[in-house]
Amino acid sequence: MCIFTTRPTLAAANGRYSKIAEVFRKPSLKNIRKVGTLNGGLMHEATRDITTLPHCAAQADVIFGSPTRVNCYLNFFPSSSLAPLSASNHGIEGKQKRRLYEPLVLYKALNEITHEQGALKQTEVLNNPVTEEQKYHRFLHSLASVCDRVKRGKTVTSVAILDGEEKFTYVFACNQVFDGDLDDTRDFLTTLITRLSGFHSLTVAEQQSVRDEILEMILAFNTPRIGCYLDALRENIVECLLHCQQAVGQKAEVGKGLGVLSGAIAQTTFSETEDDQYLSHFNSLLQALKSFLTPRTTNYIQSNATEGRFRDGRSFECWSELRHTISRLKGYEKIVQHFINSEKAWPELFQEFIVVPIESTKPESNPLGRKSESAEAIIGRMCSDPASKERYLKHAGSLEWVHLDDRVKNQCTRPSFKPYVHSEILVLEWIMAQSNVVFFHDWRYIGSSKGACQLCRYYFDATGQHGNIKTRPSHGNLYVNWRFPDIPELEGSLGRTRRQTILNSMMTKIREDAFRTLVEKSSKGKRHDSSTQPLTEVLYASTDVRTDGGTRDLPDIDELGESFAKGLSLKSVVNSVAGSDTDDEDGGILLG
Repeated sequence: MCIFTTRPTLAAANGRYSKIAEVFRKPSLKNIRKVGTLNGGLMHEATRDITTLPHCAAQADVIFGSPTRVNCYLNFFPSSSLAPLSASNHGIEGKQKRRLYEPLVLYKALNEITHEQGALKQTEVLNNPVTEEQKYHRFLHSLASVCDRVKRGKTVTSVAILDGEEKFTYVFACNQVFDGDLDDTRDFLTTLITRLSGFHSLTVAEQQSVRDEILEMILAFNTPRIGCYLDALRENIVECLLHCQQAVGQKAEVGKGLGVLSGAIAQTTFSETEDDQYLSHFNSLLQALKSFLTPRTTNYIQSNATEGRFRDGRSFECWSELRHTISRLKGYEKIVQHFINSEKAWPELFQEFIVVPIESTKPESNPLGRKSESAEAIIGRMCSDPASKERYLKHAGSLEWVHLDDRVKNQCTRPSFKPYVHSEILVLEWIMAQSNVVFFHDWRYIGSSKGACQLCRYYFDATGQHGNIKTRPSHGNLYVNWRFPDIPELEGSLGRTRRQTILNSMMTKIREDAFRTLVEKSSKGKRHDSSTQPLTEVLYASTDVRTDGGTRDLPDIDELGESFAKGLSLKSVVNSVAGSDTDDEDGGILLG
């Protein structure tokens, strides 16, 4: 805390958060201007002194006594982004960190085993009616998805919209995006929203021009991801062709179509494309896919992809991957329509607004100190009851044939074990640090380019700690590169109590699920942690992350059995407005 009077101002900004107390000789409530956000500084009317702080939120308290004191508390943020997390904040340390991560690495090892052994449970699929609020959720997911431009998780994005007195605030965060890249994402999002403004007041000819411009802008920004999709598509075609060798009948017909598709996209690239060529290249790709996906071919792909996965897990994987990749590439055209529909539904969101980036956290070093652990040692520390300990150790011993101990040790010591705060948690904690936050239409929701991971679900599930703010439902996958967010010093004892409550809740659930998986030798999760709407049309189902971790807003590859049982047709491969958004530890295009 820094104290300064009406004499020359003394100020300090410790890290990115700071406390500042002002003392006046004759203070009164009139002397303080209560400010929400400043772009110049705090001005107190009594002395006209100005403290220049680029971005801050101020709150004044008058403490009457002798002498009377006025404390002015300021949340200080750097000019490039708001509410980053710094060393002056407090995360979890020491024994608490080990208590969190030891059960986590055991749980992760058990998950790997159950996935490899084909014991992956099918997660629940909900087809809910599309409400206005669910459409809004889809809009937020779509915004986040087009910002998630690189595969493997670094650019996974979350976004929320707050309703201010004069304008809307789009606040977003990415998993691991910094400095200039974060500014580029902010600029892209700002340009996209601006370009959509007033779309429905344009003529038909103008609308088509703007539609093409928006699609081209999205394609250009997402070039790294699209390049990966094209590479994957080519690999999928080669693998699927192997299944069609020396075939007759329908399989031979599909093989012939795959060969034609392979030739059609052989020279397609987006990596060195001029700005005015993105759209023509993409349209050529879509035309090639449309020619390939005849009704007979589509039926064959669906049958092999779905039946193969449900029969023995990973055989026929090339067909499900082919379906998955095609749906993503087709998704970019559809997502533009989602934006256009959103502009028509809520035109005010595209008029007066600002876009605020939240800085990602730097990855921490290995929280277990690269110390090798065994399943036996971890279970021993997880159990206080001797009978339970003996029971769980017996279950662990039965998994040594699949190298449970080696998996635990490898996880503890792998160089890439560097946890960071996930994007939806960054947005949540930024919002929780603000005062008097109002969401658009009071829809307290954080959209994301992928479903919440298992640990984010645990975090949001902590009862009564987040002001009923929800996020995208969980895909059920477990990632150990997850870090508990820092709690700013400004939040004091209440912040520490809240943090401990959330941490205790999470550790309880991790232990329960780890032991349950150990006993059942199966777990929930999915091959792709996105909602992939491959070649069928389904209703958009939106549930919040506080429900069971298996419920999500769109079926994925591993969930299609129920959809097919309900007789969903395949003709939507060309006409459906549904699509996909992420894979593995990835985000990406969403078309639910």
